[in-house]
Order: sequence, then C-alpha cells, then structure tokens
Amino acid sequence: MPPFYDSLMAKIIAHGADRPEALARLRRALNETRVEGVATNLAFHRRILADPEFAKGGVDTQYLTRLAQRDPALLEG
Repeated sequence: MPPFYDSLMAKIIAHGADRPEALARLRRALNETRVEGVATNLAFHRRILADPEFAKGGVDTQYLTRLAQRDPALLEG
C-alpha cells in the first residue's frame, strides 16, 4: 500500500432481520477483519458497537461527543 493511500480502504456493511441481528453480524465482521501494514480504526468501531446507546438506536450528531465524555480513553491513540 503506498504511503498516501485513500483512508477508505474498505467498507463493511451488515444487514439483518432487525437491528440486533445486523449489529451482531457487524461485530463478527469487525472481529474477523485483519489489516496489516497500516493503522486502522477497527478498535474505535468495536467500541461504538459495544455501547448500549448505539445498540439501542436513534443516535444523533452529538453521539460521539457523549461517548467520548463517558469514555475519555476513546480519544487516545
């Protein structure tokens, strides 16, 4: 991969009969994803999927602000 790669190397999309099923499939896909040689934000997305507020649905544009307030380590590294 060249040093000036497109930050969108891949997109993962999951669907299911309902939100819980789709989230479970997305969690599995993220857990099975392996990327070597470049930094990724997989851990960030796993943390979001582990959040009960996100799982419940109805999040808005302030969701990440609220999550960072609850989990300041989210913004580290």
